[in-house]
Amino acid sequence: MKFAIVQYVPSSGNAHYFVSDIIRLFHFSLLDLGYSCILLHNRVQKDRINILFSWVHLSPQSIDELVSSQIPYILFQPEILSKDGLNDTEKRDWQKRWPPIWKLFSHATRIWELFDFNLSIGKKYNPNIDLIPLGYHPKMESNLPAKPTRDAIFFGSSSSYRRGFFKSICQQGIDLNCINFAPSLFRNDELRRSRCSLNIPLNETNMFHVSPNRVTAGLYHSVPTVSPSCRCSSWLRPMIRILDSENFADALQTYLKKALYEEDIHSFRSHFIANPMTKELEKVLKKI
Repeated sequence: MKFAIVQYVPSSGNAHYFVSDIIRLFHFSLLDLGYSCILLHNRVQKDRINILFSWVHLSPQSIDELVSSQIPYILFQPEILSKDGLNDTEKRDWQKRWPPIWKLFSHATRIWELFDFNLSIGKKYNPNIDLIPLGYHPKMESNLPAKPTRDAIFFGSSSSYRRGFFKSICQQGIDLNCINFAPSLFRNDELRRSRCSLNIPLNETNMFHVSPNRVTAGLYHSVPTVSPSCRCSSWLRPMIRILDSENFADALQTYLKKALYEEDIHSFRSHFIANPMTKELEKVLKKI
């Protein structure tokens, strides 16, 4: 089999900030397994199985053209699914795009799903769906030394739910740095200089979950992720510290004072390294 990893980027150029990490992970792992694999931008190749990333940026017209072409494709599925729409349906007009997105789902050769709690909805539109955890690959490691100089980092957009956590954290005197839309080079440098990375859900409804991308990005830079209680895929649970939501700032302060991040990073990385990405890919590739 020959593969093409395809990333769709909108005209604004504002691509998802963790996608490049996962694309590199898949690329390295497929090459290690002996497959031919190339990288493409905003286009597919008919003589390869195309693995689509950031497909949410496809227009309904582009989806129709792709399906009509009968070019084989696999969807890498990192979005939050619900019966009402995709991701943050309260803020974004996803509903109008819902029918073409389900068309994209139903015609996929396979769907590689990141969240186990999405599987029941995804299977309604395509039974060929597989859970694919993000495994470890040594080429993703950071070899740059860094000594932590601040307590915590949060990378992502703001919301009223998140701002409530940020306020209580700062009131505890915790040194928190919040950044967004920074290239991965800058994000990674900030990570390496932090004692922990925070996963704060966008809201308490459909976007109430642990982001796997945040967790694995931190682990490659020896930084553990800490999160208030929320939905978490079972494969991810051994690699994250969950603290009580109601007393999160207090619990985080205790976590930092006791230097529990040092204990966590050893445990989390050991679990992570024991699960290579090549092994995860071998499982799903057998089903193509």
